[in-house]
Amino acid sequence: MDDKLREEINRRRTFAIISHPDAGKTTLTEKFLLFGGAINTAGSVKGKANSKYAVSDWMDIEKERGISVTSSVLQFNYDGYCINILDTPGHQDFSEDTYRTLMAADSAVMVIDASKGVEAQTIKLFKVCVMRHIPIFTFINKMDRDARDTFELLDDIETVLGIKTCPVNWPIGSGKEFKGVYDRKTKIVSTFQAISTGGAKKAEETDYHIDDEALKELVGPYLFDQFNEEIELIDGATEEMDIEKVRAGELSPVFFGSALNTFGIEQFLNYFLFAPEKQHNYVYKLSGGEKRRLYLCTVLMRSPNFLVLDEPTNDLDIVTLNVLEEYLRNFKGCAIVVSHDRYFMDKVVDHLLVFRGNADIKDFPGNYTQYREWKEVQDQLEKETEAARQARMAPTVEKTSRLEKVQKKKLTFKERKEFEALEVEISLLEAEKAELETAMSSGTLSNDELLAKSERIAKVIEEIDEKTMRWLELSELA
Repeated sequence: MDDKLREEINRRRTFAIISHPDAGKTTLTEKFLLFGGAINTAGSVKGKANSKYAVSDWMDIEKERGISVTSSVLQFNYDGYCINILDTPGHQDFSEDTYRTLMAADSAVMVIDASKGVEAQTIKLFKVCVMRHIPIFTFINKMDRDARDTFELLDDIETVLGIKTCPVNWPIGSGKEFKGVYDRKTKIVSTFQAISTGGAKKAEETDYHIDDEALKELVGPYLFDQFNEEIELIDGATEEMDIEKVRAGELSPVFFGSALNTFGIEQFLNYFLFAPEKQHNYVYKLSGGEKRRLYLCTVLMRSPNFLVLDEPTNDLDIVTLNVLEEYLRNFKGCAIVVSHDRYFMDKVVDHLLVFRGNADIKDFPGNYTQYREWKEVQDQLEKETEAARQARMAPTVEKTSRLEKVQKKKLTFKERKEFEALEVEISLLEAEKAELETAMSSGTLSNDELLAKSERIAKVIEEIDEKTMRWLELSELA
């Protein structure tokens, strides 16, 4: 496929807008066109004689009755994307046209009236989307009018439609007390000010951080306290955003706003399309570090079950390393890391492959710091054992001369019994030593168990040496 054609295909997004009649989907479509620059002035669905009608309502009957009778396809460009909007009829008399239109959509935007919740035609259209595995985004409209409780609206969606919800933003008040929406990701509150119907302007927005004292003064102490209580509740009780569940039609991201006042529309578009500046830079414009980060993302986004990382701390910046560390801590597959960075290995590995030389590789259960502690203890034990063995094995001149003078004699009854017992005891100790060595090299022991067995094997070796020396003395008399 030609690269230019592939690029044109990749930058296109096609989504249908579905809802019950009068929920505001045509108004929402009009505001999308306004943001995309396809029109200079947003029309009104129910316009006056001298006002502008909605672009998608082009038939006389649509202008007269303020409803959509046929599906309209509208196209505009927004931040590098070519967006096709399918504005569908909401009325059940024209639902067949909507069903056919949904076959061409990549995803659907379900518009819900905040004062009414899920309605009959919305349920029918939702079922069609589910049958065709179309991802669904939810826009709860008309928050500038008297609305139902926000939690009730979410519960209505989950109970009636059977799909989990994830609020992306959260409203502060509704109707005349509608103050704005809170972005859960950025923790920024965009405040709301109503505008006249239609028009090219959007509602004026002023952004405040959630901890800004000016926000409390603006919304009032009662609404501010209620808002904070709701935020604590949704952070602990609602689903986390999971793009895979969204694609599978198991989770619907929820946005709140007012299409009539063009409030919350831009935020919805940016989330729906993701941050364009992060996805549409040309590769040749990226720095070396950004290219490495991009390559890492292309690998991880494929959900691999086996990773080999060769000196990752040499090529990635601190921010990307932090993300990689978090990814590896939750990684379900197998990752092999080759690194000289002790701090990185301590955070991400739970086994070490130790190359001892001469094709001898040991699997150690633990991170690098734990291995160093175990190695120091092991080295010390080996030194002590070797020193004790050398001390016992080195014959002194006095012992040698005494042995030369000793005349060979037969073993007494008691010495013979001791000699026979020594053979059995040495055999048992050798077997215990073999078992300890097998356990220590299995890689299944904890640190404490490993230390305990290291101490025991040192004692076993010492006992074997002592009993072997005695056995040798007796064997000369046997």
